[in-house]
Amino acid sequence: MPKDKAKSDLIFVYGTLLRDTENPMSQYLESKSDYIGMGYMPGTLYKVTFYPGATFDPNSKSKVWGEVSRLHDPEQVFQVLDTYEDFNPKKPNKSLFIRDIVPVNINGEIFYCSSYIYNHTTDGLEVLDSGYFLKG
Repeated sequence: MPKDKAKSDLIFVYGTLLRDTENPMSQYLESKSDYIGMGYMPGTLYKVTFYPGATFDPNSKSKVWGEVSRLHDPEQVFQVLDTYEDFNPKKPNKSLFIRDIVPVNINGEIFYCSSYIYNHTTDGLEVLDSGYFLKG
């Protein structure tokens, strides 16, 4: 696992940053990275509003499905995505999402990726049982 999370060059996305969302930020990410593949992390996917939030739990039997990409310039891309995801590294407790390293399984191979993990209570949120945002 990378020691310095800010220098990780892999990202796992599971919501509005997926390539098929046609979101300007997903297009930005696609232009600044190389797609590696579809995979999952153990955890739960919730519908927050028009976007999802995922929690990571290494012991979960549920899966959060998403895409792994390798960033061309992680420092630059994370500056942009941190703002988009409402993550402030200096005030993580006040952030909507936190950026953390999670293990992602792609066809049995584990990749340690940065991902934006939901940082608020999930009480009352709808669980997306498929674990895949675009399937609802």
